[in-house]
Amino acid sequence: MVRPLRCEDRPLLLSWAAGLSAATIASRFGLPRRPEAVREDLEWIGRLDGLDQAALGAFAVPATGAAPSLVAVARFVRVPARPATTEIAVTVSAAWPGRGVGHLPAGRLADGARAAGYAALLAVLVGDGSAPLRLALGLGPCRRLDEESLLVDLRPRQPGPGGRATAAEGPGRGRLGA
Repeated sequence: MVRPLRCEDRPLLLSWAAGLSAATIASRFGLPRRPEAVREDLEWIGRLDGLDQAALGAFAVPATGAAPSLVAVARFVRVPARPATTEIAVTVSAAWPGRGVGHLPAGRLADGARAAGYAALLAVLVGDGSAPLRLALGLGPCRRLDEESLLVDLRPRQPGPGGRATAAEGPGRGRLGA
């Protein structure tokens, strides 16, 4: 199950972050961080508006009927220096790597960014970069900006001269999860 995260999800997000392993934190941020610093970084949940910042949570739903548990968070934030671009970040709980749980919220987040009028996603590669690279390549055509970042083209492809696909300008701004 994937759904937008909201301000009232702060306790759930704090509990999820407290359970992240040191390896998961280092993989997400590219360097070791204190768990307290990660919790402080979660202040963004109060700024979610579905336009400049949005986040989706992926939840595991147990067959036993127990409450769903948060297993991944995908978030985008508008890049101030590039208004048509939003940076995407995905974090998957240590117990769930390699199962594809980051792809579903990332894909839905990319769709939401596209509907909001963004032309590109900025993906910063951390650690060995293989998981974020696979995820970014699944979201659309990519080009490398530098050693640590990729730009994913979100513009819809339309037939151009000679039937070749060209990027179209993005639509008007919609809101994710509102």
